[in-house]
Amino acid sequence: LSAVCIWACIIGIRPPYNSYRDSLTQAQIQTAERAQHNAAHDSTSQVRLIAGPGTGKSYAIEERVCWLLSQGIVPEEICAISFTRASARDLRNRIQSYCTRSGQPTATRVRVSTLHSLALRTLRAAGLLTAYPSDPLVMDSWEVETVFDGEFRHVQRIGSTRCQDIRREHEAFWSTGQWGPPNYIPPNPPISAVERTRFQAFHGPRTQTYSCVLPGEIVRQCVGHMRAGTLDPVALLNLRQLIVDEYQDLNPMDLEFVDLVAARGAILFVAGDDDQSIYSFRYASPQGIQSFTIRYPTCGQHSLTACFRCTPLILTSGQSLIGTNPGPNRIPKNHTSLYAASNPPVQGITHFWNFPSGVSEARGVAESCRDLIQAGMNPRDILILISNRRTLWPALSTELQTAAVPF
Repeated sequence: LSAVCIWACIIGIRPPYNSYRDSLTQAQIQTAERAQHNAAHDSTSQVRLIAGPGTGKSYAIEERVCWLLSQGIVPEEICAISFTRASARDLRNRIQSYCTRSGQPTATRVRVSTLHSLALRTLRAAGLLTAYPSDPLVMDSWEVETVFDGEFRHVQRIGSTRCQDIRREHEAFWSTGQWGPPNYIPPNPPISAVERTRFQAFHGPRTQTYSCVLPGEIVRQCVGHMRAGTLDPVALLNLRQLIVDEYQDLNPMDLEFVDLVAARGAILFVAGDDDQSIYSFRYASPQGIQSFTIRYPTCGQHSLTACFRCTPLILTSGQSLIGTNPGPNRIPKNHTSLYAASNPPVQGITHFWNFPSGVSEARGVAESCRDLIQAGMNPRDILILISNRRTLWPALSTELQTAAVPF
């Protein structure tokens, strides 16, 4: 390995992080909350909120739901979606807790789910799932790789890698509407027409027999019906307010689904940050959030820039890294750390270490963790970010164990 480690942490053992938050002045908090409320209360038909890490995106979404309920919107007419089941579950809990504290207990009836679940609910309401013997479920990654791939591999008598390659080619098509889209790396040799036909012959009967669907196909089915004018989620589900969290993580088919829902009259509120688009392997595209103002030229535009999470030195390091390696059509940002003007100010500490090998990098990170813990830091307050688990994790886990670091 040729490795460079950027190892950033807040070193101040005394006071703890919660005390850092306590150092923020009421004026700072009120100014930041005012920007969050302005976005949450925007009554425009389409609203885009650009919110970097730690700037209050989740709070703005919570306030958005609470404000809609206070305006007399029926809870069942509000739908909030997030990218994964875990993030949707977290968002649901946050919305319900926030709204209950704010005197809006009916938030428990607001629908919060993944986009896949929303698409499945739409097809169910339209009676378009009759090919399945019972109500189908969206398979998770373990079920896809272990059950679906396992049976396909057994039936076709092919290796596990080739089995995944064939399935992933179809998922790329379902997610983007084209064969061989950007971010798709074709296998060698490429998938043949015969292999495609065999997959399709296996996929249809098996998913119907087991009443299950692969994640990518269900949104595509909805989009196909909506294009043909035979499906209207707004009318079927009485969906009047659509809130999309982590909007930068939607792929082209997801984006079309959301746009088609908005075209049928749903009020659209999207929140995200193109710098945080990390799911390119799932064909997510930051172009969706970047081009939102082009597709909706009269939309409300908001940006949260006050960062509650990071101290100035750490935020500057992250901004420098992103600014040096910008993605195409990146939305300009002007984030500031609230701790620069807190009372007292907190700068934080960053270290930049250059290692000659992956093993020495792993050892340096492990020993740094050990020293921080011995100095009094809670191990659960330390986060190690790695770019490639398969490549970096074996050496890192070995060195963490050698250093007696609980991880």
